[in-house]
Amino acid sequence: MEPFRRQEHLESSRLTVAGATVEINNLLAAIPSLFQLSQVDIEAITNRCLPDVSQIQIYDKLAGFYRIYLEYCLVDKKLTQDEIKSLQHLKRVFLLSDKTVKSITSELISQIYMAELQTVLEDGVITSEEASFLMKLRRDLVLDNESAEKLYETATRDFLNKKIAEALEDERLTEEEEAELTRIAESLNIDIYHDKRTRELLERYRIYWLIENGQLPVVLGQIPFNPDEECHYMINDVLWYEEEEKKDESETMNRFTMRRRLNKLLESSVRKTGLSDVRIGNFLLIEKGTIYFSNSKIYFQGEHNGMFIEYENISGFEVYENGIKILLGSGAKHLLQFNDKIDIVCLLINRLMYS
Repeated sequence: MEPFRRQEHLESSRLTVAGATVEINNLLAAIPSLFQLSQVDIEAITNRCLPDVSQIQIYDKLAGFYRIYLEYCLVDKKLTQDEIKSLQHLKRVFLLSDKTVKSITSELISQIYMAELQTVLEDGVITSEEASFLMKLRRDLVLDNESAEKLYETATRDFLNKKIAEALEDERLTEEEEAELTRIAESLNIDIYHDKRTRELLERYRIYWLIENGQLPVVLGQIPFNPDEECHYMINDVLWYEEEEKKDESETMNRFTMRRRLNKLLESSVRKTGLSDVRIGNFLLIEKGTIYFSNSKIYFQGEHNGMFIEYENISGFEVYENGIKILLGSGAKHLLQFNDKIDIVCLLINRLMYS
């Protein structure tokens, strides 16, 4: 009987696992119909096994034969009623558990359905004809709705993730790439921003591309700007440090003395945030606040102090893991400490310095 073919073997009396496997195979190959197979036939073979052959070993081999026959039935990607009845009979004869049969069936049917899903998804669109084909395939494979929906969700999400990975391979997201990803997501009814990490990557690389090639993003700043200014970016919870100047030791009260008094007030709250100490090298903490990047200046606004830096006065900047040091042509240095978006800030400053 298809799909089994007779095999030769030398064992005739006491059987090893391999010998029992060959005899069961030859039995299946000899009968014209599975319904002629009985549990007694299988026991006649297993009873001749050597004492060291375990029931688990025989069970695994019988499950393997069930799998082979199921694969044969699924060649045409459907299960007929006659095939279902034959499989049920084989399950009873082999004394296979519901769990074993369900596991084998789910694996093979899922592989077929997933392969067809991937073919349909090649262009990122599922047409009404393709949807009808998939629905018919579900019925032909006797695939339950819950399993089918899970497979569909996995396949479509994997496809979109693959397209996202391809679009972001150069760490830039162009307007055309973003439009294509949106088209695919809408066609497949997937929220492209459902995953937090994906959302952050898309936003980050979209901004990368805008900074380098397109229209800079515009945000609403919370401080007054000049009529010809636009705010392109802002970051909260930034620490502003300035390099300590050499001072006259006889001077009892100067601006750094006043800053130290302010720093004492700030120190307790700053330490609680875990961002930094009051002093970094020869830099002193001035204020904690928000930094704004307009088209002409960098603004820092804290609760008590503020400052601005014109891009034309910046001679360069140094990048650190948690901030940047801005160098001015006058020799002054500003240290701005923050824990995120440093890459975006560097690209933005570089773009605005040379605009």
